[in-house]
Amino acid sequence: MPDEEQLPSGPRRELIAAVHSLYSDAGKPSVRSISEWIRDQDDLPSTLSHQGVAAVLKGQVARWDNLEALVYVLADHRRVRQSDPRDVVEWIHALWANLDDTPTPDTAPVFTESPSQGAAQTATPVHAADTAERAPLPSSEDDDFPVATALEEIRAELIAAQHWEHKDKLDVYRRILTSRSSREALIDALHQATEDECISKHGVRVRVWETDLYYRFVALVLPSGRQLVVQLETTDGQVISDCHWEPAEAPGHFYGRLVAAVRAAGRDLGVGLNDPTESVQRLSEMLVEIARLRAQKLRGYRYTIWRVVQKEDVGDGWYLTETALIPADDPSYEILYTRLDEIDWEQHLYNKGWHGAERAIRLARLVQASLTS
Repeated sequence: MPDEEQLPSGPRRELIAAVHSLYSDAGKPSVRSISEWIRDQDDLPSTLSHQGVAAVLKGQVARWDNLEALVYVLADHRRVRQSDPRDVVEWIHALWANLDDTPTPDTAPVFTESPSQGAAQTATPVHAADTAERAPLPSSEDDDFPVATALEEIRAELIAAQHWEHKDKLDVYRRILTSRSSREALIDALHQATEDECISKHGVRVRVWETDLYYRFVALVLPSGRQLVVQLETTDGQVISDCHWEPAEAPGHFYGRLVAAVRAAGRDLGVGLNDPTESVQRLSEMLVEIARLRAQKLRGYRYTIWRVVQKEDVGDGWYLTETALIPADDPSYEILYTRLDEIDWEQHLYNKGWHGAERAIRLARLVQASLTS
């Protein structure tokens, strides 16, 4: 890993540190081995010589098709944190796209195999622009990189590991949408969100699309095992029905019961519009959003966005927690439920330019009543 004099702090260093984290998780293989892995993959967008691999690890940013091939094989050979390589590629691409000097076909060095020495993967950097300065490539002595010892390298690895840990947590919430074991994925997400105090211990509510009803998602740990309950509720928290998702029940059957519950409550919108999976998708998105807001303590949101009961998408959006109402576009501003009778909050918030304040205050009063009843 280059030191800060060679590669100053910023988006480029963050990108290279992330690649080094992948490289470390793959067991720090030789650059020749990595190049061979890339060559053995028929479905990758490009190849990369061992010198090209070394250049990237030393801090040189390649075109995306070259970097994508490197990232994919490193992710595919990881010994820990077995995320889907495609998710890893997507994450690294976001870091690459954030660079101020993203390489283009006209400016990026292209690491290609020499036709006469393809088996050995000897490569030369070729610039499409004649005036571009040729960056020096590492010698063959750099084929194997030692364990990081410099303080800056250790720092970069630690920070990259923290980013991976955060991404792993976000993936728990995203798996609600992608896992074939959707019941278990929901339970995992709700348990993690409760333990991290992202949502209320009483569960979290999501509005049934275009109605005045809500699904409350609750995960329980009982002597009989892990249980998942989805309650259909009115705005004021009155329970209309309970749907327990048993382990042996197929997802389609369970969601069909949620459709039936909305119909029985007289809120069915008609053909094709009673879709409980839409609420589950918004649940996943909300959990990811809350986790991101709470990720860094110094931002201050960890003290306000905690134990969320629901997010109401009225006006600019509002979070309702166990203790306060919070505007989504300014999570540091909180209106404690204990202060709701102090002033005319509806007018006060309207004067601040927050639309939907009247409905948000009304919901806050209902949430406060449901929590104290």
